[in-house]
Amino acid sequence: MVKKIIADTLYKYGVFKKIASTLALLSLALLKAGTPSMRVLADYLPLPYSKQAKTNKIWRFFNKAKTFKPIVVMKALFL
Repeated sequence: MVKKIIADTLYKYGVFKKIASTLALLSLALLKAGTPSMRVLADYLPLPYSKQAKTNKIWRFFNKAKTFKPIVVMKALFL
């Protein structure tokens, strides 16, 4: 439910749906984990993959920063 609200809000501000969905998952994992460590975040991602696969997903998401504009994401999350 919360993931859908976050993803819909990001989508409204021009973030692609797939990116918005992944960012919503990472945001929720960050809130639960309390630390920005990728390996710890992987433990809290609600996906049916191995820990290494989740860590790779996080790495790929942040490595492809050209797919979204960070300022748009920040506006969507904090407004």
